[in-house]
Amino acid sequence: MKSIAMGITLWASLLYAQTVINGDRTLKGSWDASGAASTRPVKTGTATPATCASGEIFFNTNAPAGQNLYLCQPDNTWTQLSATASTAARTDQSNTYAANTVQTFQGTIDASGAGVSLPAKSGTKAAMPSTCTQGAFYFATDAEANRKIYTCSSTNTWTQVAYTQGTIAAKPSTCGVGQIYFATDAVAGRNLYLCATANIWSQTGALVGGTPAANQMAFWSDANTIASDDKVTRDASGNLTASGNITAGSVVGGNTLNAGAYTLFGRYFWTNAGASLTCASGAVSFNAANMASSLHVDLNNQATCAITWDNSPATRQVAWVVICNGATTPTTTLTWPANVRGGMAAGGTAGQCAGQAFMYDEVASRWQATGPGSSWN
Repeated sequence: MKSIAMGITLWASLLYAQTVINGDRTLKGSWDASGAASTRPVKTGTATPATCASGEIFFNTNAPAGQNLYLCQPDNTWTQLSATASTAARTDQSNTYAANTVQTFQGTIDASGAGVSLPAKSGTKAAMPSTCTQGAFYFATDAEANRKIYTCSSTNTWTQVAYTQGTIAAKPSTCGVGQIYFATDAVAGRNLYLCATANIWSQTGALVGGTPAANQMAFWSDANTIASDDKVTRDASGNLTASGNITAGSVVGGNTLNAGAYTLFGRYFWTNAGASLTCASGAVSFNAANMASSLHVDLNNQATCAITWDNSPATRQVAWVVICNGATTPTTTLTWPANVRGGMAAGGTAGQCAGQAFMYDEVASRWQATGPGSSWN
């Protein structure tokens, strides 16, 4: 009886003591460790074993905290478990991902507090990958300053970022089409240079001066400035009006140009206002002084009127002459000097006028009528 009691006591002590199990064991049913002081259910180590059977778990003590567990699936293949889903917030992480693996991030990556951020693959231009996915970046360490970034603009196509800056003198001697250069010492508003043709820079922009108003024309006041011109305006119909003098080597066309006191019709000057001369004692003289504008001649009821016209055309070589009969008596004889060719004859009735255009021929030193003159009316 005594031996039976001792056996029961020994069995009880073994049941509640710490036990080391050697060899293989197969457990069936439930294993409840909820009351244990601690549990260490998986094998641990500094590196995953070379072989494993599907379903094994391994705790790698050298892995980043929260990513220590590895699962074996299939045989001899370990897969690391991540502590959190990729969409969950992660802060203060220092992770190194294996080469040739793809990591996909969702949401926002905030690197504003990072000590250093290296978001792009780097290397020499020669080492740039031959293939790329649209949106990828590459940092070319041997590219020119401020142009080291390349973007994958389309699949397998790298495009160098265009922008760079410096002084005008430091502008690169060569450039690729589409490249942009910002000259820090250029005239404000004209800092940008575009490479429209290989190795040729074109400066863009211009300063706008003055106070532009509706219908005003513009002109280059210097090499860098476009200014508004309050002397010339253009209406919605395309008619130009100028308050100053107009100088032209050749005037062609039938449109109307208003230039101060003059309106240009084709090749002829018509006057809206000009010098007024009077035929006195049967004579009237045109000279350089009164040729500064078109002429209105009042025949002053003279029966005859002899005209003299000097060969000093002053500021213009085209003239429009309007001759008007006196209010009571028309002039019957109008005499032109030898240096005038094609002058119109007198005619009409009292108070009526006629006009004629003349051009000065410098070679022949004479005034030549450009047409027969308008009819007396």
